[in-house]
Amino acid sequence: MVKPVTKREIYDLTVKYCDRILEILKDWEPSNDTPPGRIIFECLWLKQEIERNRLPVPFFDEILSIRHTYTDGDMPDEAYEKGIRRYLRFIIELSDGYRIVEPKDYPEVREDIARFMEKLKAGGWESKEGVPELLEDLAAIRERLETTEEVIPLPFAGHKFFDNPDWFSWARPYFKESPELQREFRALASELFSGRFDKYRYQDPAPPQATLEA
Repeated sequence: MVKPVTKREIYDLTVKYCDRILEILKDWEPSNDTPPGRIIFECLWLKQEIERNRLPVPFFDEILSIRHTYTDGDMPDEAYEKGIRRYLRFIIELSDGYRIVEPKDYPEVREDIARFMEKLKAGGWESKEGVPELLEDLAAIRERLETTEEVIPLPFAGHKFFDNPDWFSWARPYFKESPELQREFRALASELFSGRFDKYRYQDPAPPQATLEA
């Protein structure tokens, strides 16, 4: 079940991560002639629209510079070293209405991992190809999340299951025999590797019910 996120939650987190980006790019000037300059302009515009309470949610189509820069990777090396890719990714997820996984949410993610692992074991999946590696990866990730440091989104590299394109693919469902497990697997992978909660998303508020005039 998808649980609604308020526009205020989306606004507050967007401002938070725009501020992180602007701090990283503080030595650059706003400009349409450079990738950092365009990102600065877009973050300032997002903050302005939020302050005036007129930024629509979702606002995916409004952040062309952020999306382009995240995809093309054309920022200065020092910006990547300071973690700007993480914050660009978070704004993209927020723009689509998703809630971000923050360190305060890691206990909830650990619970989601434990619940999924128990389902695999209870369903007799441990004997299937790739599942022992998946369980090993998930156990290691769950242990790593006993921290308040910012570690999500995680890299695929270094995980026996998640670093194997034959086992982990968005294009080809892995748990073909169980659509329910497939959905839960995709949602859990989104939490870990995209840094977003699929179960928390903005929903347009229901319009007020029309009343009949006497």
